Amino acid sequence: MSFSTKTVRLSAVATVLALPLVGCASPECQSKHYEWDAPRRPLSAAVENIRQRTGCTVTVDPDLLTGKTSAEIHGNYRPLQATRHVLRGSGLKVGRTEGGLIIVARHPQKSGTAASHEDED
Repeated sequence: MSFSTKTVRLSAVATVLALPLVGCASPECQSKHYEWDAPRRPLSAAVENIRQRTGCTVTVDPDLLTGKTSAEIHGNYRPLQATRHVLRGSGLKVGRTEGGLIIVARHPQKSGTAASHEDED
C-alpha cells in the first residue's frame, strides 16, 4: 500500500468519525420551546432532564452540580432559558455552544484564593 492510499483511507475514516459530531452540533435543540413543570430537586437531575427532553448537549463539570438544588420551573421556555431558570441561586451560569449548552461557575475560583460560599443569582 502506497503512502497516498493510506492517506485516502485515513481521510475517509476521519470523515466517517466526524459525521456524528456534525449531527450533534445542530442549533435546532436551542430554538424549540418546551413546557416545563418541575419542583426544586437536585440540580444534576434538573440539568439531566433538560438534556434528555431537548436533545441538547450540556457540557458541565459534575462537581459543580454536587450538593446543589435547582429552582423550580413552570412555564414555556427554550433550553437556554430553562437552564438559566433552574440554575438560579446556584452560583452557576449557562451559555451556548455550537452543539448545545455549557454550564460554568459565575466567578471561577482563582488558584490560591479561598472558596466563596455565597450563592449568586
